[in-house]
Amino acid sequence: TSNPSSAFTDPGIEAGARQYAVIQYQVQYLSFSNLHLTKANYYGIQLTANVTVDDITADYNGTSGILAWESPDAIGNGITVENSTIAYNGGSGLNYGYVNNMLIQGNDVHHNCWNPSNAYSRGLDGGALGTTNVTVQYNNVHENGNAQTGSPGAGITCDTCGSGIVFRYNASWGNNGRGISLDADNNAQVYYNVAWNNAVGSISVFADANTSMKGHQIYNNTLYGNSMFGMLVEGPTAGS
Repeated sequence: TSNPSSAFTDPGIEAGARQYAVIQYQVQYLSFSNLHLTKANYYGIQLTANVTVDDITADYNGTSGILAWESPDAIGNGITVENSTIAYNGGSGLNYGYVNNMLIQGNDVHHNCWNPSNAYSRGLDGGALGTTNVTVQYNNVHENGNAQTGSPGAGITCDTCGSGIVFRYNASWGNNGRGISLDADNNAQVYYNVAWNNAVGSISVFADANTSMKGHQIYNNTLYGNSMFGMLVEGPTAGS
């Protein structure tokens, strides 16, 4: 709203030069730590398998701060993301899919999902049937999404994932979507989380396109101050 010749004198107007800051490619058993990965056009860091990310900051990247998304033919195994700050990214903070044995713990994930073109982005965003045995614990996930741009920005999700999904001991608050969401999943565990002041609701369990929804264990969570509901359980809608 002001004159760019005076408003952007320091450091000037910047443009991203790279699609990724860091890519793990055809090499495994790596550790990344103490890095600041910022302002890549797409992703701060892309992970594949057998890798640990500890104490990094991934912020202001165009799409996601961290991407751990493989394929049905190449499941990413043994990924840990911990003790990191993932913030102000245009899409999801951490986007994971087609992974097995993944641990996401002790991270601060906030103010992601501000780009309205990434309508389905979330703070911690999981998906794909090949995603199994993922534990999300001890994370602070807050203020993702943007009401002004229309980006919903749920906090912690797994959408159409496989077995062994566990969300526990997390705090999810102030998100522009749901605090914690299971969508078209079965046999997930959600316990000892705290979710409050989320714009849509705190915990939702939704069969979506599945013809059944079974095996979920959801207990000992604390939910308060959410706009639409504390907890929503909605059955199959296949074919509708």
